[in-house]
Amino acid sequence: MKRTCTIAFNDGHSMKFAFGQQADDSMVGRLVDDALDRNSISFEVEGQLLVFPMANIRSITVAPAPAKLPQSVIQGASMA
Repeated sequence: MKRTCTIAFNDGHSMKFAFGQQADDSMVGRLVDDALDRNSISFEVEGQLLVFPMANIRSITVAPAPAKLPQSVIQGASMA
């Protein structure tokens, strides 16, 4: 299954990435928590390593959301 990740930066621009499944759904919760503890997020894109400091990121959107999410995620929410 293809997923997309859109990163919105503090300066107003954004970047969108498409990728396949990276881990078994049972591990996604731990991976999300680990990612939030890091100082950067990285992508390998067409043979290049892109590293983005978390301090420069306003938000990260991943779609579709994994079926199994960490306990810290509020589920079933809607935009109001």
